[in-house]
Amino acid sequence: MGSADEIEYGKNWGDVHVSLAGPIIHEQAQLEELGWDVKILDGLDHIQAMQATQVVPILHSWLASKLER
Repeated sequence: MGSADEIEYGKNWGDVHVSLAGPIIHEQAQLEELGWDVKILDGLDHIQAMQATQVVPILHSWLASKLER
C-alpha cells in the first residue's frame, strides 16, 4: 500500500475523494493483530506502489519467510 494512495475523481465522477491508504494506515495495528502482513510504501501513490520494482522484492521476502516455516 502506498502511503499516498488517495484518488480524486473530478466533476464527471461526482468530485469524490477515495482514500485507499488512510483506512489501512489507521487500522494497521489491528490488521496485523488479525494476522495480516501490512507494508506501507512511504510517499507512493496507487500506480507507483503497484509497479514490479516495488512489489516483487516485498513478495519475494514475504514468500521466503512463509516457506521457511
